[in-house]
Amino acid sequence: MKKTEYSLGEKFELESGNFLGCNLAEFGIPFSYLFPQSSLVIHLNEDWISIDDEDVGSRVRKKFADELKCICNVVIEKFYSGIDACVSIRNLTAKNSKISRNQRTTLFLIGPDKAGEIAEKLSHVTGFVCARAQQRQSDLFIQDDFPELLAPEVEFLEDQINGLRKNLSGVKINHPFGVENFGSNPAITGFSGEFDSFEFEIPPADEVCGIASIDGFREFHNTAYLTIIDCDEISEASKNFAVQDTTLLKKIMEAKYYDKKIRYLADRVFENRPDKSTFILKAIEILG
Repeated sequence: MKKTEYSLGEKFELESGNFLGCNLAEFGIPFSYLFPQSSLVIHLNEDWISIDDEDVGSRVRKKFADELKCICNVVIEKFYSGIDACVSIRNLTAKNSKISRNQRTTLFLIGPDKAGEIAEKLSHVTGFVCARAQQRQSDLFIQDDFPELLAPEVEFLEDQINGLRKNLSGVKINHPFGVENFGSNPAITGFSGEFDSFEFEIPPADEVCGIASIDGFREFHNTAYLTIIDCDEISEASKNFAVQDTTLLKKIMEAKYYDKKIRYLADRVFENRPDKSTFILKAIEILG
């Protein structure tokens, strides 16, 4: 996606520098916004507004805005701990439907009057984060140099960016969007397709065992649902186990029919993410 796809048609907007200087008392200071590829309001007359339902509900754009908000708030907590300020998100829609890309998901800094300097810093923070949110952005005009950020800030943000990339790993972007940061060096970054898959360090498979009752099974899908029991109390209900050895299904059916508890042995396998695992049932023993 090219930068020009997001920079065309923005002549109706306030100049970024002036917008940054507008302290909207009840909202705070806007320092960055996300906007869709197309116009949200399709048609407008004195009675009716027609809205692109697919775009207004863009979960990916909202999730990315939430990630930026969290990063900006931890930056404030880390480097401006003495100032009572925080970042909030508001969705704005232009009254004039002819304005290109007339919806904004805007990041506002809420704080004291002297927070303008922090808003300027956060605009550079968002630009830095967006430029590095993916491993490969050869067509998105990556800025390699951010002189406005100090070395400790850059080092701190690298860890935050890794967290963002983990949370968005492989997420598809069904509705492309752009992010513009304000300030002295405004920039636009576009996102389309999908976020790159993060290269996690996958832990080795391990073996698990315990006591459970049979919650159900799907013979066609070779799947069993076990309710894990610890100290005679349910610790996890209806946990999914893959059954590769189909001879186990006979025991599963028997335990379910007679309402018997089982002792199970399974492999926990990690495939794509360290926080998502698959359990493969290896053996069961019917108790009682």
